[in-house]
Amino acid sequence: MTKLLAKGADVNAALTQQIPYRTKLDRGGDSVMGAGTTPLIRAAKAGDSTVIGLLLEKGANAKATTRNGVSAVMMAANVGTREEDMTGRNKTPREAIESIGLLLAAGADVNGSDTQGRTAAHGAALWGLTDVIRFLHQKGAALDVKDKRGFTPLDTALGKAGGFGFDQKSAVVRMDTAKAISELTGVPLPAPGTTQAAAGPAPAAAAGNPEP
Repeated sequence: MTKLLAKGADVNAALTQQIPYRTKLDRGGDSVMGAGTTPLIRAAKAGDSTVIGLLLEKGANAKATTRNGVSAVMMAANVGTREEDMTGRNKTPREAIESIGLLLAAGADVNGSDTQGRTAAHGAALWGLTDVIRFLHQKGAALDVKDKRGFTPLDTALGKAGGFGFDQKSAVVRMDTAKAISELTGVPLPAPGTTQAAAGPAPAAAAGNPEP
């Protein structure tokens, strides 16, 4: 990376199309990194704060988004991440927080949303990244915002938004994350037994050691 930058590589160069998968087994992997993905967005998905810092020093645009409106902050919080993704698969909550902190300091919007209306808080809620939710809240993230389907981060943590499986309709309840969002927003949790999705184990490829 340092050698490329020393040779004048464009830190804001963006993909012009989705990278095709190599085999049937790759189908859907890292599909969130489509057209518009910059090196900074790619580094954010991996939670690589060292590379993020280097790119920002060289003038990377912290506000850049993919064609679908996913920013580096959202990517660090796992917006659009799927079970089969490889990039950022082992990203930890701490790495996500460090990455988001650098991006926000560089002017990124903590409340930015993609074309589906999902924010970084929605991504963190989906994957049970409770510490990330708390950090986003500290940085001014709205935890009551609804996506275009009408789901808030709390709804997402309760499994109402789906987000898993081949059709993205399967759900996993992140109760610890839901409790944290409830505490931070003052919105009460539904009565026991009334959530729309049954609690279950996290998908095997869930990024960032999310809540089990």
